[in-house]
Amino acid sequence: MLFQKEPLVAIVGGGIAGLAAAWFLQHARISYVLLEENDYLGGLIQTSYVDGMTIEFGADGFITRKTEASDLVKQLGLQEELITLNETDERIYILSDGKLHPLPEGLQLLVPTRIWPFIKSKLLSRKGKFSVLLDIFAKSKVSADDESLASFVRRKFGDEMLKKLAEPLLAGVYNADSEKLIILATFPQYRELKEENGSLIRGMRSKTKNKKLEFNAKSQLISFKGGMSTLIDGLREKLDGNIILNASVVQIQNNGDYMKVKTSSGDECF
Repeated sequence: MLFQKEPLVAIVGGGIAGLAAAWFLQHARISYVLLEENDYLGGLIQTSYVDGMTIEFGADGFITRKTEASDLVKQLGLQEELITLNETDERIYILSDGKLHPLPEGLQLLVPTRIWPFIKSKLLSRKGKFSVLLDIFAKSKVSADDESLASFVRRKFGDEMLKKLAEPLLAGVYNADSEKLIILATFPQYRELKEENGSLIRGMRSKTKNKKLEFNAKSQLISFKGGMSTLIDGLREKLDGNIILNASVVQIQNNGDYMKVKTSSGDECF
């Protein structure tokens, strides 16, 4: 296959990032080819329907305070498909050690604002809870250096909090390795709370009490009636560029006037 249209971009991966990139390139009238190693699009965003239930294998919603996703939904004309995840009374459960544990009441973006429900929760061990609650007495400020989200949570709340609460919850938003997510790019509010109060728990409780919590999940986490695959399907229907499935890319060469892409099957696209 000869790729010689001017200009041309090769997109490796058909997850939400790759599909969104194709969408914006299309609007900019830039030619593209999207190559996906699987026989389906969406990456980690996959929705299944079992016995009347909608089951998400990856992200179960998106946060509206970051307007890029909301803007994309509007451009695709999917506004009527949106729902607010917190409109129902169902509790959120986390599977740990073979048992379902309800999310402790008062948990605001990983930070416990109600101490007694957190202490009563059986999700974390006594040692794990103790590591989290030690934050109440923290006084030190943070440096200007950035760090990973995993490092920040581990340093503030301990490794058990990271593994049993942070990673399962954040997987529903970012679908990424918390060791590679940067705190200032994902939850800069944590850094701000730490700088202002020393303690995340004290800072979060203060903002909640004074109704100044700008990132309250109740007003910001939304999804689609048919699950997050609605976004993937909506993008696929609107894209008119060259999309190739079952194409695992192993090499890309720019030879000036043309581009050569080699896949694991040995096929070469020129």
